[in-house]
Amino acid sequence: MQTVAYDGSSFAGFQYQTPKVRTVQGELERAAARVLLPAGRVVGASRTDGGAHATGQVAHLDVTGAADSIQPASLMMYLNGVLPDDVKVQQLQVAPAGT
Repeated sequence: MQTVAYDGSSFAGFQYQTPKVRTVQGELERAAARVLLPAGRVVGASRTDGGAHATGQVAHLDVTGAADSIQPASLMMYLNGVLPDDVKVQQLQVAPAGT
């Protein structure tokens, strides 16, 4: 589970739309794909419209394979290192399987 913050000024909202439309989910998935192989789909607990900002937005990403052994603090650092300046992971923690 991850908690993210973003300045929505240049986003078309949270939910992924198409590769040409910039969304928060799209940026989170691109970052995860750069850091984790394989990377899955980011699922947000809620959505925001274009231009809306958020702090404390909760989302999850299922991690499998070798990526499963990465410590949450390290993974958060890696993700924040590749995310653009207007999106940041504030907190990252492991959730028990099936939750």
